[in-house]
Amino acid sequence: MDQLKKALKICDVCMTSAKNLYLCVELLNKYLYYYVYEAPFMTAEDVNNMIDFIKEQTDGLEDRDAAKDGLLYFENTKKAIKFKQLTNERLKAIKSD
Repeated sequence: MDQLKKALKICDVCMTSAKNLYLCVELLNKYLYYYVYEAPFMTAEDVNNMIDFIKEQTDGLEDRDAAKDGLLYFENTKKAIKFKQLTNERLKAIKSD
């Protein structure tokens, strides 16, 4: 978990450029991977906090065009969460909207 927290700090620093939103969404997907496979160090709160962090970053974007790929990746990740919530009880604790 320490490595994932370090990666989150790096994501925060990298968000000085909108193009780096993709990196944050990639980290979210790592969080989801560990959560789905029930890693003891990953909780629904951790995943939801990461989603909130990305939402904050996207709300404050001035250059949405530069973050186009990252925004699409984030939307696809949220759609995948919603779809998988239908069959995975554990994922129902994750925000998908």
